[in-house]
Amino acid sequence: MDSDDVMRAELEKARAECERLREENAKLRLRVGEHNENPASKHRIFSYL
Repeated sequence: MDSDDVMRAELEKARAECERLREENAKLRLRVGEHNENPASKHRIFSYL
């Protein structure tokens, strides 16, 4: 394996890890949203504008 092949393999591993983290982040955002359910609507702040 030459250095270009090593670099390509490392790049592919990094891309796969980024995709995995994006998916995990999306799932976690959904879970946080389920628990928070728009907290601003629970504590209305009245505006006089």
